Formats: sequence, structure tokens, C-alpha cells
Amino acid sequence: MSGLLSTINAGAIVTVLPIIQAQLGADIVTIGLTLTIYQLITASLMLAFGRLGDLRGHQRIFLAGFGIFIAGSGFCGLAFTPATLIAARAVQALGAAMLFSNSIAILVGAFGTRERGRALGAVSVFTYAGLSAGPPLAGFVTDAVGWRGIFALTFALGLVCFAICWRALPADREVRSGGAFDWLGTILLTASVSTSLITLQEVTSWGVISALTIGGLAASVIFAAAFIITERRAPSPILDLNLFRSRSFSAATLSAVVNYISIAAVYVIMPFYLILGRGLSATTTGLVLSAQPIAQVLAAPLAGTLSDHIGTRIPRTVGMIVLTAAILVLATLGATSPLELIIVTLAFAGLGTGAFVAPNTVQLMSAAPTERRGTANAVSGTSRYLGFAVGSAMAAAVIATAGANTADPATILRAVQPAFLLAAAFAAIGAGFSALPD
Repeated sequence: MSGLLSTINAGAIVTVLPIIQAQLGADIVTIGLTLTIYQLITASLMLAFGRLGDLRGHQRIFLAGFGIFIAGSGFCGLAFTPATLIAARAVQALGAAMLFSNSIAILVGAFGTRERGRALGAVSVFTYAGLSAGPPLAGFVTDAVGWRGIFALTFALGLVCFAICWRALPADREVRSGGAFDWLGTILLTASVSTSLITLQEVTSWGVISALTIGGLAASVIFAAAFIITERRAPSPILDLNLFRSRSFSAATLSAVVNYISIAAVYVIMPFYLILGRGLSATTTGLVLSAQPIAQVLAAPLAGTLSDHIGTRIPRTVGMIVLTAAILVLATLGATSPLELIIVTLAFAGLGTGAFVAPNTVQLMSAAPTERRGTANAVSGTSRYLGFAVGSAMAAAVIATAGANTADPATILRAVQPAFLLAAAFAAIGAGFSALPD
């Protein structure tokens, strides 16, 4: 339920981002912050809330986060300036960090080892169903009542889903009360992720080799080094670095990061290409973009079930190769490219993504001990949101650097090609990580 709701919201917002930008009077980089702030906060705090779930119980953290996410959705619908929308998205992100850092841990605890692929594949169906419904729903709602209706719908659906989860989820059992929460590690991780993503977001205005850019990246590295040192010495770290001694766990984590970088870039680039570059309506754009998540719905459960029988390496590697090829085709799109070609290519991108995600998550979660499932779940979620944050900021930065003028379709069309090529390069790197032996 939570995955369905959040992905409907995510797919909807990305689809109508150009319309929100125009109505609020923001530039591309500023409106991109509505995506980046969400990914930044979620990526920064998932490990902390995952560890808190290990210590205090996954269910209670999950439900509290659900409530905050719903409240944030209501605040988003009331925003009338770019700043207030960004702030409301920050509230949403706080709830999402609590929600998603514990959801898979709850699920994995309910299924045996030989059923996890199928279970995670089923979860992926709900996730991608939300992504499928998000774009066309966003186009319909926006054309009918305006973009604020998207958040009103999320708020209403959220209340229903919360009530179902409240009644259906079993109470926490065998909650570990021992161990202190690692506040210093949380602060250092948040500082590292925040400085790196803010620097990436602002690189187009600061300059690639400016003092601010270099200083921001240097600060991020320093915070990351301090975080690693702290975690090695902490009696109850938010991130047990011993997890990364497992090659399976490390490869799955790296694969997830680069996979989501490439996916996020596609999600951000395509609406600008279709709406501003090709002049399509929000409704038509939503229908075209739904091809990718619909294909993911079809591929995810099959890949999850297949990984239960033949292992995770083959399906996740094939998925990344298919995704790479699809993004390379997207890089060739122009002003007259047939919509049929775009839809088929997005469908193949969805098939590749669907074949990758469930097996890769099975590999990551299975490599972690039972008492660290919340942490492993949080690592998986952090990889996802960090990848999305980097990919979203990267795509916006490349388009802006290429000199795209949102009032000039020709410059938009020229700018999307290098952004797609960069996304394809990351997808190819992900294929390499996925092919590593367990």
C-alpha cells in the first residue's frame, strides 16, 4: 500500500514538473529542488530510521512515518511559492525516510528465504503500478483541476492506506531495546549527503571548477571520512560497515545506486522533452510515460520468481543491459521521432528495470544477518533515493549547462541528448557491477 501511494505521487509530480515550474514562476534548477530536497532528506535519514527500527521496532516507525508523509502531502497542495512547496516536500521526505526504511524489513521477516524473490516481486508490482498510474493520472487531474489536485488525491488515498496498514500490520515482536542510537553518525551522514547533493544541484550556477563547487565536494568527502571513522568505533552504529565485507552486499548496493541514477535521469528528462520540446499536453505526456512502469509491472514478478530458482545474477545483469540499450535509443530522439518508437523504447527501459530491481534487492537483503535487516533495508532505500537525487540533479544540471531555454523547443531538444548519454553510461556501469560473481 505504501509503495503504491508513494510511487503514484512520485510519478505524478515528475510528469507535471514543467507545469508547476511555469505556474510558480521558477527556473529549472529551482523547481528541480522539489525533487532533490525529497531525495536528499530521504537518502540522509533512511539509515538512521532503519537502525531505529532494529532497536525499537519496525512497525511503529513505519506507521509514524506514514502519518508524516500524509501530512506533508497536504502541505504540498497548499503551497503557493517555490519555497513553500520545497519546504512541504521536505516534510514529505521525513515521513518517507521512516516509512521506507522499515517496509522491506517487515516484509522479509514475514517470508522464508525461498519465497523472498516472489514476495519482493509482488511489492514491485504495487510500486510500478503506482508509477504506471502516476503519469496519466497526473495529466488528467492537472488538465481537469490543476496540479494541486494531485496532492489532494495523495492526501485522501493516504488516509485510506494508513487505516488499512494500522489494522493489518502485526505488532512488533522481539524488539531489541539494547543499544544507544548513534546520533553523531546520523549527523555526519546527513552532512555528507547534503553537501554533496547541494553542490551537484548548484554546479551550473557556481561553475564546475569554482571555489564553492570544489569546497562543497571537499566538505562532503571530509564528512564521509569522519562518518566511516565514527561508525568503526561506535558501539551501536547506524551502519554496520561489516556488511560491506560481503561482495554480494557491496555489488548489489553499487548496482542499485547507478541503476537509480540512470532511471531518475530518464524520469526527469522525458517530461521536458515531450512537453517543452515536442509541445504535447500533460495528459498525452502522462500516457506516453506510463509505458515504462507498465512494462516494469510485467517484468518484476517474473524476475523475482525466476531469481528464487536460478539465482539473482542473470536476471539483474540482463535487466541492466536492456536498460542501457533503451536509454541509448532515447538519446537519438528528435523533433519528429514517432511516438510509437518512444513508447516502445520506454517499455524496454521498463522491462530492464523490472528485471533488475527485485533480484538485486533479494541479493542485498539475503546477504545481511537477521538482526541487521532494518539496516540492510535502509541501505537499499538509501541507494535508491541517493541515486534518484544524483540522477535528478545531474539531468537538470546537464540540461541547464547545455543552454536549454524552456521557451525554445529547439534548445530543449539539443540539451536532452547529452543528458541521456550520461544516463546510459551509468546504466552500463550498473550492468558491470551486476555481472560480478556472488
